[in-house]
Amino acid sequence: MPPVPDRNLALELIRVTETAAIAAAPWVGRGEK
Repeated sequence: MPPVPDRNLALELIRVTETAAIAAAPWVGRGEK
């Protein structure tokens, strides 16, 4: 099992999760009002 594909996949997953969290931030703030 080469470690490079796993590292790329993990990095991709982190980037997608971070992007989704940033995109969802305004929606989360609405719930508190």
